[in-house]
Formats: sequence, structure tokens, C-alpha cells
Amino acid sequence: VSYVAGSGNIEPEISGNILTFSLGNLEYEQRNKITFKTKTNGTNKSTRLAFDNFDGDLTWDIQKNRGGEDWLPNYDIYRSPEVAWHVINIVGETDALLISTPYQVNGTNPALRFWHKYNTESGFDGGFLEVIVDGGIPQLVDKSKFFRNSYNSDIAYATLALPSLSGFTGYSGEEWIDSYVDLSEYLGKTVQFQFRFATNETVAPNDDFTGWIIDDFELLDIFKYSAQACISAEDGQGEEACTNAIETIINSDGTVATNDINNDYFEVSLTPNPADDYVVIAASSPSRVVANVEVTNIDGRVIYSSLMTIEGKEERMTLRTNNLPGGIYLVKIQSGKNFSIKKLVIK
Repeated sequence: VSYVAGSGNIEPEISGNILTFSLGNLEYEQRNKITFKTKTNGTNKSTRLAFDNFDGDLTWDIQKNRGGEDWLPNYDIYRSPEVAWHVINIVGETDALLISTPYQVNGTNPALRFWHKYNTESGFDGGFLEVIVDGGIPQLVDKSKFFRNSYNSDIAYATLALPSLSGFTGYSGEEWIDSYVDLSEYLGKTVQFQFRFATNETVAPNDDFTGWIIDDFELLDIFKYSAQACISAEDGQGEEACTNAIETIINSDGTVATNDINNDYFEVSLTPNPADDYVVIAASSPSRVVANVEVTNIDGRVIYSSLMTIEGKEERMTLRTNNLPGGIYLVKIQSGKNFSIKKLVIK
């Protein structure tokens, strides 16, 4: 990556791969926005190792541990024509498996990329990924192995008796999401991927599309650029604070990887918590949004839903709780792909 000369609103000093922008003296809470352009070699991109868009012969296996619902081809909803794998979120117990054909993991930075969308009973019904190594026992793929668009929330122990289980649950929005999984620990091994979807017997979304749907499955040898931003005082000689490394992935088709779903987008506080007669829900966001505020009980039933306009600063709403049974509830604030969830205890 190289800097495009003259593109910065503040012209930087360039030393190797470091751009230094001098800001001068800053007042307390003063904000400065720095913009500039870079260019890269267009031939640099990830290498496709394997790909299945499910439009030919369906070679994957379907199984189930319980319930009557299976993964099935969907010829109406898909990302690329003309079919995707889909399992429906029903009212009833389900534990359905979609198992890939075997793949040999090769490359320097091997990764899995798959596109999906989901609409489930939030926190109770959802899906997650397991991997089978050299024909062994399925192993849960931990959320730490995802480096883009990881699991968005926990799935209740009552749904599937697996402790601290995370997965894809709730509503992902209208758009398809691409999730990436680091496969470096499986280099040189033969693996199968198992998409597992579980539901309980209480409620399910009442929409045209429910459940979990998978399309455009791809193994990649990842090509990426890495950058980091730091700010330091006293002309670079004083205290310094830096961001985490910011990675830009160039996909096998030359496109840039999309940003993560933000599952901690809103700053949310609940006061008092535990609550008795009422609770004040306070929320702020980086920009103005109209968000849906939803309160569900431990069975996943929605007991309160309302819209809340958040102007970037903290906004508040008061919810009467004196008529609600004591117990644990979930408060979810969502706008598109961005959301936050907090636990509420009512005495």
C-alpha cells in the first residue's frame, strides 16, 4: 500500500510505512478528522482454494439429533442463483446438522468464508459452526476463531445443554452477511464443517423468512493489509495510545471485505437494576438512528416493544415493571445490523 501524494487534508511526513500527521495544539475534547487516499497493486488478492455455491449437485449431508426439521435446499431465497441451504425456526425442539464434504486445508493463511442470514427467537434459538478433523468427533468452533462477523450472542443452556454456547441468534437484517473463520490450526488436515441449528419448544418468529440460511461457501488463502493508528503528545515524544490492528481483506474476486456486524453498538444502561416499580433505559449511539427497543422474558416472549430515536447523545425512556413477575429479562436495542443486549432483573 502506498500513499497517494497530495490526497491528505493534512499532508503527512512519510517514513517507510509510517505516515505522521502533525495536529498542533488541541483544545480539550477538540476533534480533528484526517482523510487521505492509498493505492495498491490490483493483482494482490486472496486465493480461492475451494468453492461451493450449491447450484450443482448437492453433495452435502443432512442429519438431525432431535425434532422433525431438516436443512433443505431453498430455491426462492439465495445469494447466488439458484439455491441455498435453509433450516426453518419452528415452535418445537430441533437439533439439525448440515455437514460439508471433506476439504484439505492448505495455504499460508487459510480461512473459511460463508454467506448467511438468520431470523430466530433471540437468545434461545440459533446456529453455530462445528468442525470434524480427520473423521473425528465434531468440535465447536469458538467465537475467537472468527475474525469477521462472529457469533452475535449466547444461546440458552435450556435449548441445548452446552455450557457457554455462543451462536448466531436473533435477526441479522435484510442483507447477507459474510463470516470468516481462521483455519490455520487445521493446516495439512482433512476437515468437514458442520452447521448446527437448535431450537426450543416455546416460540418462533412469525415472518416470511425464519431460521438460518447458508450460501456461497468458500475456502481461501487470505491476502490482507494491516494498519494501525496511534496518537502521541509532545511532538511524538510523550504518551502514546494506539488502536488495535485494522485489517483489510482482499477477497478472491478482488472485492474488499465488509465490516463486522456491530453487536455492541449502543451504550446502554438500566437503572435501577434489579428493578421494582420501573426501569430507566438509557442509550446513546455514535450517530442518529431510530432503534427498536424490545424486552423479552426468559422464554423468549416479547413483553414490550417500542421505537426510540437516539440522536447520538444519551436518550432515555421509562418502562413500568410493577406489573411484571420477578425474574430475568433481556433488553435489546437494535437498528439494522447494530444492536446491544442487556440483562434486566425484576424483583
